[in-house]
Amino acid sequence: MMDGMNEAGFAVSVLHLDGKPTQQASTGKKLTTTLDLRMMLDHAKTVDEALKILDGYDLWIPDNDGNYHFYMADATGRYAIVEFVYDKDHQSKIYIDDEYTGEDGKTHFKHPDVLPNTREVIEKRYASNFYVSETMACSDKGPKLSNHGKTRYDIIEFVLKQNSNQLSEEGAMNLLNGVSQAETPGNPTSHTQWSVIYNLSQRKATVCVNRDYKNKFTFYAKEYILCKRRFCREII
Repeated sequence: MMDGMNEAGFAVSVLHLDGKPTQQASTGKKLTTTLDLRMMLDHAKTVDEALKILDGYDLWIPDNDGNYHFYMADATGRYAIVEFVYDKDHQSKIYIDDEYTGEDGKTHFKHPDVLPNTREVIEKRYASNFYVSETMACSDKGPKLSNHGKTRYDIIEFVLKQNSNQLSEEGAMNLLNGVSQAETPGNPTSHTQWSVIYNLSQRKATVCVNRDYKNKFTFYAKEYILCKRRFCREII
């Protein structure tokens, strides 16, 4: 997962999903998820502007690298999840859950030409490491059957609904603490490496690192400033 907020109060994160990598081929201009994220943070002030930016490029994820979805929100209160799902002819489990591990130890697919390239925008407040689109409901990677991040997702959903989707910054960080992950033995990057609360109206980010929720770091995104004949973004 990677995330960020810009000086306009637009924030976006990218989360890893299981399954086939998205490899769009419509515009001829390919970007990976990290470049898409950087492009949106550099040029979008709102969710709608970010979606327009995504329209201009093909999302291209390397083979065997899984898939991804974006979660984004802006200072107006707009939010959305962007997923790249299967078209109507290939939404059955046989096409979606068709990966296997080859003799080379790598992931392969029984239907390699069927790619999740149909973009869907879903107005939902929370996301985890599985598809939330109902078009993926039949899949082990979908909203009903996935085990990848589903427990954390269910806890977040329950707490938000109990609080009418309104939490204080402290309450939000406490929730992230409650769903944080400890390190899996032998996998040094498997734990929650950071948790961040973005206050989009104040352009403020509050960060806790390595599950240390007693120590918080606060940053503010400021407007562009002129610096030695070039524009720089200042974070204080």
